[in-house]
Amino acid sequence: MGEFTGASGLYARQFAALDRAVELGFASGRLIAVSFVDDPAVDAGETHLLLDRIGEYLSGAEEPFEDVDVALTLGADERKALESVRQVPYGENASVSQVVRMAARDPNDADDVAAVKQAIGQNPTPLVIPDHRVQGADGATPPAVRKTLRDLEGIWVELASTAESRQPHDCGRIPVVALKFWLWIRYRLLELSRCVELRVKMCLFRALEQNHSCPELASGSEISQTRPVPKSI
Repeated sequence: MGEFTGASGLYARQFAALDRAVELGFASGRLIAVSFVDDPAVDAGETHLLLDRIGEYLSGAEEPFEDVDVALTLGADERKALESVRQVPYGENASVSQVVRMAARDPNDADDVAAVKQAIGQNPTPLVIPDHRVQGADGATPPAVRKTLRDLEGIWVELASTAESRQPHDCGRIPVVALKFWLWIRYRLLELSRCVELRVKMCLFRALEQNHSCPELASGSEISQTRPVPKSI
């Protein structure tokens, strides 16, 4: 962290985009805590390079924070799960099952899934470890902040459960405009199919009426076909 290497203590700054402050805790230059608070500690400093970078991120910069040195005082399994969450790229959506696989655990094992969810819920450094990009787990990021961060990164629509087998780098974002267009196309196709169905029914109804008006056709008797006599000029 540049000139802050070796620094310890609390740093905080208010950010209008979040309507609250981001508070950072450092020990020996390593990040140990990130909190979203209304009232930061009175002794928290306001100047830190990471706070500057968070401000740029909230202004729209694609900031991965991947070089921030984080100290995780958790068990080995919890660290592995959170390290996997950290691999989910900016603007991407990952399911809990994907994170479980990335952590080399079994997504079909209820205990493994529960353990990963618990680790995500204990995430001490949200934003830097982006649990807001994980669907299906209650991370440490508050719901209102989570929504703001997802909107900021363009993660507009949650992944369907049927798409959980896709890897994080393949996780697509579905813009609202595209979703509305798809719904419009679906409505138009449905309307067209109903129109075609109505026309077919009308044709069948007319054919039945013609059959009833012609006894020979109704009885199945043959009708001799003759060439029309041309009119004299």
